[in-house]
Amino acid sequence: MKKIYPFIFAFALALLISACGSQSTEKSDLSVSCASLQPTENDVKYALEFGKELFTEVNWLRSYTVKELQATVSWTHRTMSSLADVTIYLFCDEAGTDDISWFYNEDALKVMFEGYDEAVLVASCSKDKLLLYEVDAVEEGQPYKIRLWAEPLNKSRLLSVLLTFPIEESDLLLKYGQEFFPDLSSCPTLP
Repeated sequence: MKKIYPFIFAFALALLISACGSQSTEKSDLSVSCASLQPTENDVKYALEFGKELFTEVNWLRSYTVKELQATVSWTHRTMSSLADVTIYLFCDEAGTDDISWFYNEDALKVMFEGYDEAVLVASCSKDKLLLYEVDAVEEGQPYKIRLWAEPLNKSRLLSVLLTFPIEESDLLLKYGQEFFPDLSSCPTLP
């Protein structure tokens, strides 16, 4: 009889942990205040959970960083030269996320992608408050397609999703974009 109690305790603990871990964080769970310049637990959890159906640990290696005004989850594909960053930015000034064009604009993008041998903004578009930038880049002779989405989640939180795929994996990049942002997975092409 004594041997069954540790088993029951372990089973109950595992059930409790799995139940706690399965709760998802929604946009409405994110704080709108900036009582602290540090991201909240829900900010981090939202970034960690974003895209978890596609960013499986079988194919992607995950790391994350939490620092003042941002929480970033970085994914590196295990077999191809692909990267993804999911970031929650905190905007704690009076304007908040009302006008993010000062944060995401051509000059800011040039700085953001200056580490590449070559990077060209090929398209930008928006729908409602969702912004999308498409960049063609080259690093060490390898051409890449990059998509960067920015979406205000509330007055003080902004979601940024950056996907970088080798050009030969453009179809996979499109698939991820359609899963994450079905209303704006790519910028419309002009006839």
